[in-house]
Amino acid sequence: MKSLKKIKQRFKAQGGIKLVKQYKDAGVLLYAVLIFPFLCASKTGLEIFRNAITERIHRKIMKTYMNTTIDEEYSPDSYNEKVTLELSENVKPVWFMWLQGIEEAPELVKNNFEILSSSVEKERIILVTEKNIMEYITLPDFIFDKWKNGIISNTHLSDIIRLELLVRYGGIWIDSTIMLTENEIPWYVEDADFLVPQSLKPGRDGRALFVSSWLMTGKKGNEIAYRTLELLYLYWSKNNVLIDYFLVHHLLEVVFLEKPQLYKKIIPIDNSQMHTILISVIRDDLMVEDIEKQIGLTSFQKLSNKVTIEQKNKLIEIQKRLLSVDQ
Repeated sequence: MKSLKKIKQRFKAQGGIKLVKQYKDAGVLLYAVLIFPFLCASKTGLEIFRNAITERIHRKIMKTYMNTTIDEEYSPDSYNEKVTLELSENVKPVWFMWLQGIEEAPELVKNNFEILSSSVEKERIILVTEKNIMEYITLPDFIFDKWKNGIISNTHLSDIIRLELLVRYGGIWIDSTIMLTENEIPWYVEDADFLVPQSLKPGRDGRALFVSSWLMTGKKGNEIAYRTLELLYLYWSKNNVLIDYFLVHHLLEVVFLEKPQLYKKIIPIDNSQMHTILISVIRDDLMVEDIEKQIGLTSFQKLSNKVTIEQKNKLIEIQKRLLSVDQ
């Protein structure tokens, strides 16, 4: 009885019925039901469980989309109706998005935008909002309709938008939860044909997904960005449910396997160090004075709004200290 009660508690903590629906939509529910009781007893077991489910989903995505020929109607070129942004060839735009407008953003996002604006030439920074996004790109009707109807969330719409912008114009996409910790964007981001952070070996061993998309840079028309975008369009043209929260990561890895020579040219930057401040706040519960010593260890730090009020206050205090140095 105690074991059954513990399984129920773990099940509820992992998402409960919502998780069941997600796994059902992804076609991995039976597999999840079979292995969950054996792995739910510890945090390590749950991590193995999540990795196993992600691996199963990844195989399904690979089987469906690897080397798939895209019909012309789903090609990104079919939607390239508006190109109004004109920049010098030597200017690489920096894209930062908050759909509701920066005035409506949480303090943590506003601080990140202010830090970015104090470190990068203002003419390079383009704030993307719901009001101006159509000045730069044209989305397919089925994408726009599914977003308006709540089928595609703001988060997953941003996956499409960042790829559209990079394909059309090139540049650097920086998520709203990213804090730039240097007084300039590093050269390896500025000069890259295409770049995303990755989990590198040996930390990547045993993980189905090793790529992140919160920082993404590419030159106009980059093949990896273009192919990932057309696979995203193909997916959403045929689906009304999200098979996995990290869909764009799955598809990026599909493209990496399709284009191994291009993948090998990507500068390998590890994303682990870029999470240390967030981890120190959430897991280690360190004081701000101790955490801020980590600022100089990497050019970017991935923060989050999905934390407790106390944890968020620590992150904001770190941002303010960085801002005071910049000023």
